[in-house]
Amino acid sequence: MGYYTCYTLEFETDERRPACNHNKSEGAKYCPECGKSTFGIAVRDQILEYIKGNENMLSALGEDGESGEACKWYEHNEDMAKLSKAFPTVLFTLSGEGEENEDLWKQYWLGGKYQEAKAKIAFDKFDKSKLVTP
Repeated sequence: MGYYTCYTLEFETDERRPACNHNKSEGAKYCPECGKSTFGIAVRDQILEYIKGNENMLSALGEDGESGEACKWYEHNEDMAKLSKAFPTVLFTLSGEGEENEDLWKQYWLGGKYQEAKAKIAFDKFDKSKLVTP
């Protein structure tokens, strides 16, 4: 047995990272040592590859960050800290919906640190002017 939660991961970035760490001459389209493009690799693609390479994350989030499947991912803080440190300029938002009522939360991750926000459910006060006939 265990506690199941549905997880969703959101992030936005148009950042690119170098495809290699070799020195390249300015204006070169390809690295003279390894032949990789100097245009770099989209960080978004690197993040998705990172998720695919982590069994726990892949199981909880799917390849696109939103599996929709409830699962047990007890290591989500450790896994998200590593992901966030690997991509320190990207703001990640991990959302969770647990199996108990009112267990809704978001974690905002940046540079290996996070802020957690719990959902607050509120009802409007009674307002006689809003009464309607069924």
